[in-house]
Amino acid sequence: MAGNRRKFSPEFKEEAAKMVVETSRPIAHVARELNVNETTLGYWVKEYDARVPPPSCTAIMSGRSPFAHSHSARRAAYIHL
Repeated sequence: MAGNRRKFSPEFKEEAAKMVVETSRPIAHVARELNVNETTLGYWVKEYDARVPPPSCTAIMSGRSPFAHSHSARRAAYIHL
């Protein structure tokens, strides 16, 4: 059974996390679409959020940010208010 683990490239993980963050789609939906485990994708999103700095609060509040509707952006805006 140990040989059945799938390996994903760093690029795939990054793109999968971006799909969740940038589109505000639920992790469960994206995971199903990509055929990966929800928990695994959740870890990737958490790692992505830790690596990629959130956009400025001004850009979020004005709607100019491509992340304006993402969970990370909403959290960053809330923290800065």
